[in-house]
Amino acid sequence: MTELAPYSKRLKQVAALPWRLNANGELEILLVTSRISRHWLLPKGWPMDGKSNAQAARQEAFEEAGIEGRISKSRLAKFAYRRIEPDGSTSPCVVSVFALRVSHQLDDWPEQHQRDRQWFALDAAAAVVFVPSLAAMLSLLMVKNDALVLRRVWRPKGGRSRTSTFGSDRSDE
Repeated sequence: MTELAPYSKRLKQVAALPWRLNANGELEILLVTSRISRHWLLPKGWPMDGKSNAQAARQEAFEEAGIEGRISKSRLAKFAYRRIEPDGSTSPCVVSVFALRVSHQLDDWPEQHQRDRQWFALDAAAAVVFVPSLAAMLSLLMVKNDALVLRRVWRPKGGRSRTSTFGSDRSDE
């Protein structure tokens, strides 16, 4: 198994984790396909000048999935994966994930002819994503006090929550 570079040497991306509660009050996650490999993943991209990471994640969700909603200001978690570059090489990436409570799904959006989008029950979403670290993160999600949270959050001595990080050496894209 290939070791990933330290987090400081990884490419940094941002992702929205689109969610809603269905008519039965059950958590659903919206996933999109990557353009080339067609693997299921979260809408994600690069940080954007002039935007916070949360705002950039919301912009990616609009462009890739045609959704709008309320995005969390703080990062929910991070996951790592190996990105396949056009020349076939791989680059280690770490993705900061922001929860996006979806309020509106558009009929037309910028990347609608390049990607598929689909709502999944939580366990099904964890089962179909290609990156094991993303699947691990999804398996820990729950809704508490009308917010998306992880079931297990590490709390240091001071009692403040820390972002959970999930690592992987498997490629995506």
